[in-house]
Amino acid sequence: MTLVYACIAPHGSEAIERLATKPNREKFRRTTYGLRQVGAEVGRSKPDTILIASPHNLRLFRNIGIILAENSTGKLQASPRNRAFVNLKIKCDVEFARALLERSRRARLPVVGANYGSNEGVASEMPMDWGTLVPLWFMIPRCRRKPRVVIVTPSREIPLVKIFNSAGLLQSRRKRTERKGWSSSQARTKRMHTKGADRMDSARERGNMTL
Repeated sequence: MTLVYACIAPHGSEAIERLATKPNREKFRRTTYGLRQVGAEVGRSKPDTILIASPHNLRLFRNIGIILAENSTGKLQASPRNRAFVNLKIKCDVEFARALLERSRRARLPVVGANYGSNEGVASEMPMDWGTLVPLWFMIPRCRRKPRVVIVTPSREIPLVKIFNSAGLLQSRRKRTERKGWSSSQARTKRMHTKGADRMDSARERGNMTL
């Protein structure tokens, strides 16, 4: 596993022009432009997996959540009066998510795995929140080969240091040339250093990941 890009991305629905009123389109012009630039950079990094930490997915009291569903689908509507909407469906990287969960448990971090619907198959589908959908709306279309996604849900009830420690599991312990990775936990994440897990390397050792 090689981390190839990292960022903090906003997630206001007004950044998607189709959902913004005319006044808001101008107000969010720079935000929209920035997200388009991020999307282009993610596309150039050619990730196999995008890991996104959203503050608006499952709210697990004093626990970090790792989504283990095979799919995630979301829809955003502009407003009750404006029927304009966007929707997005993604495939999740369950193999990597399970490896991350196992490594986090071994490190005694407050983390739980979460699924929705069925254990596997088309009915294993986590509803997608806007903190996940908005950044991915700009990123996924710019990737020539559609990447899979891992969704992580930080908790506001635990110390930030534990969230940083969970991020430290994303890179192998083995000595390697440092690579860039990216983090899209939009509200509260700061730059994080990473240490690793051999099993996660084997899960995605063939390619790159954005974080």
